[in-house]
Amino acid sequence: MLKNNIIRPKKTYITSVLKYSSFKNDNSIKTCGNKQSIQELGQPTYWTHPHLFYTPNPANFNKQVTPGISKQEFAQRRFNYVTNLTNYQMLYFSNKLSSSQKSAFGQMPLNQWVKNGFDLSTIDHNFIAVIPSSMTSFMAPDVPHIFKQNSDFMYMTGFNEPESVLVISRTGTDRTSFKTALFVKEKNPKKELWDGPCTGPENIEKLCGIEYAYPIQDFKQYIFSLVKESSINKKISLWRYPTEHVVKQESGPNVFNECVESALDCFVQECDSNRLIDMDAQESLDGSAAASYFNTSRYFVQLCRVNKSQNELELMKKACDISSEAFINSMKVSHPFINEHLIYSKFDFDCKIRGASYLGYIPVIAGGSRATTLHYIRNNQIIKNGELVLMDAGCQFNEYVSDITRTWPVNGKFTKEQKELYQACLNVQKHCIDNCAPGISIQKLYYMMMRKLGDELSQLGLIDRVEHESYVRPSEPETNPIAFNYLRKLTNFCAHDVGHYLGLDVHDCPEVSKHNDLEPNTVITIEPGIYIRPDDESVPLKYRGIGIRIEDDIVITDNGCEVLSNNCPKEVDELERILNSQ
Repeated sequence: MLKNNIIRPKKTYITSVLKYSSFKNDNSIKTCGNKQSIQELGQPTYWTHPHLFYTPNPANFNKQVTPGISKQEFAQRRFNYVTNLTNYQMLYFSNKLSSSQKSAFGQMPLNQWVKNGFDLSTIDHNFIAVIPSSMTSFMAPDVPHIFKQNSDFMYMTGFNEPESVLVISRTGTDRTSFKTALFVKEKNPKKELWDGPCTGPENIEKLCGIEYAYPIQDFKQYIFSLVKESSINKKISLWRYPTEHVVKQESGPNVFNECVESALDCFVQECDSNRLIDMDAQESLDGSAAASYFNTSRYFVQLCRVNKSQNELELMKKACDISSEAFINSMKVSHPFINEHLIYSKFDFDCKIRGASYLGYIPVIAGGSRATTLHYIRNNQIIKNGELVLMDAGCQFNEYVSDITRTWPVNGKFTKEQKELYQACLNVQKHCIDNCAPGISIQKLYYMMMRKLGDELSQLGLIDRVEHESYVRPSEPETNPIAFNYLRKLTNFCAHDVGHYLGLDVHDCPEVSKHNDLEPNTVITIEPGIYIRPDDESVPLKYRGIGIRIEDDIVITDNGCEVLSNNCPKEVDELERILNSQ
């Protein structure tokens, strides 16, 4: 049994703005005659949406920016960000280290640099880091998509409006000090008539705890002023956000703000090149193309994001609990000849009535052989009697996402072949979870998954046992790489990774390498699968067309791990009992 290292105080849900006297003193509720008017901003606040905010300590109720996350925690995130950026910057510009030494230091966690002899007296430039919000995107003329904030921007500010920019800078001589400024849209009564309230720069300090806030049109003037403020003896490095990389390669939220990017281009062109260093134009430490993400403002946010606070873990556990209940109810409505879309709708409904804002992503509801298509999202076919249902789904609760996959028989009973493959997949998953602990990486867990998968498949006769034992020797570590030829054969059964980071996004922190050792409070998924295409003649006919995946959300603890999604059943007997209980 895995040790539970997460302490979960009982949550206090706020139901009335009159419960806490703090409302009388912060000007959020104003008296108009005999009535009270509540100042609404561009996002839920503790004074307008008290039902969304909770805290074990009522005294902390009005300190939250977003539900569960306080101004102090956001400030700590910005401090951690600056620490990561300045440490890397000193390493990058050190004139006391050779290229090979720089490359070696670059492979170490930042907190180990000093222990390994890094000289803090090396060149320490001032800096300007720019992190944009998402922009509004549209599905049709004048019809916007539901707004999804840039998760890096959200993590640093808690501000949930488009067309905004965060600037973090250091222009003085004190390496521990920095300045935070947020640029946002001004309030506009005509636009607010159509789009609803806007926060405006005048309310940023009250909402986010950020002292310096300005209209977005002042961004260009502000960044030029930072050069004038900076010590003449110090160079300034500019850390830009990779807007084209995000939009074109990942198809994530659109963060390209033409006015902001134009201002930055002008800034680079007009500033003295002997003082300003555009990091976007620099090579990486080892001279490789890796500079495209190491030398950006984005990379250091995600170094912070990958390790979760206690408050973040609480929110993620709640997201998992909501999804787990919705999974169980989705199983209960399953029956032969049900439409996949009905299961989708049931899951969506059950998440939202339990407090989820949205689903974390478009779910996979795949019946029968459609489960062998890894990202099947059409979800519109009839599931026939005797087929399995693979459902990969999760909700978003107060910005944090869950990601769970379960597979079950639509008629409530596994066939012999389905049960054999399911149990093999479950054995692989349990083995990987048992080995989740500080010091192991996602990449090592992948090798472990594939070795165990080969073992399970060879026992079923789907892979030659002698061949398996010739490539996978019990005497060598399970985390060792597997011979390419054998690995390629195994990928015919499971073509995807063992898992990924999880947090504000379902595929969280893409800039953080899966080769990094996992640390306590890192959340990942463990999701082995077995997929046999209906036309795969290399396996017996009885197994063809079966797709199975089992996925749980795991937090690394000091001594091992905890399964955040442990309330979602996955044992064969549990599933069959639930499926036959309706």
